[in-house]
Amino acid sequence: MPADPGDARRPAGAGIVTGRRVPAPARSLLGRFADSWPGRIAERSLREVVGIELFDRSMTLAAQAFTSLFPLLILVATLRPRQGDQVGTALADSLGLNAQARQALEAALPSASSAANAFGVVGGLVVLLSATSFSRALVRMYVRIWNAPRPPTLRSLWRLIAALLGLVLLILLLTLVRRTLAGVPLSGLAEGLVAFLLGGLLWTWVPWLLLARRVPVRMLVPGGVLMALAMVVLSLAGQVYLPRALSSATRQFGALGVSFTYLTWLFVIMIALVATTTVGAVVARDPGPFARVVGGAGEAAPDPRR
Repeated sequence: MPADPGDARRPAGAGIVTGRRVPAPARSLLGRFADSWPGRIAERSLREVVGIELFDRSMTLAAQAFTSLFPLLILVATLRPRQGDQVGTALADSLGLNAQARQALEAALPSASSAANAFGVVGGLVVLLSATSFSRALVRMYVRIWNAPRPPTLRSLWRLIAALLGLVLLILLLTLVRRTLAGVPLSGLAEGLVAFLLGGLLWTWVPWLLLARRVPVRMLVPGGVLMALAMVVLSLAGQVYLPRALSSATRQFGALGVSFTYLTWLFVIMIALVATTTVGAVVARDPGPFARVVGGAGEAAPDPRR
């Protein structure tokens, strides 16, 4: 996205307050807001989100996540003997499916013993290596947002795998927490707090790992915290939306309906991930309150020629 040569001569936020139809008092108020820290963050975040092509990148990430994480979850489900002989039962627990969607998934997937034979050691390795396509898509996103050098793929293969395993571990931990807290008073609040803490740690660690530590951890904290908040909000929204959507899709399309619904939901999650990562980078670069706390403003600044 080419830079406007006049940007350096205009005050922050000038683009949204110079319209001739805006009354003078409103222009003054908007000008003060645009020059404030929230105003700068809002305007720069909007520019960056538009520049990164939010919806296209989110759809790419959602498709890669669907084809990467689902096979990994099925593979992990074959290694969990406590779930009995049904892969569908373990996978449904990990995804939090309702009863109707659970039945459709269990009917569509083989038993644990059959799946284990189908995967085997070589098959499991192939699934794991193929799943790194999602990690590579994340690398491209982080490189674009932070304007960081792209790490060599072969030498960073272990990073791609570690990031995937971290995501799967998060899903399994949240499943365990949900099962453990079932029926406990204020279980929803406790589950949300755990999801926020684990999500914040994961989404700070993943970009630090995938970018080979080229961006300091302190600069990645805002994006991690924002994504953790988004995870909690989406978890609450999902408890309302997913049961209804899954029931309707399962009645019409069976197990395929589960796939359609979760691909749509992954798209929403990836929109949140791209947006929170972008806004987090803007916050980290801005010489505002966060920069005064961590002393890191101006690091990993975006390329003005983008």
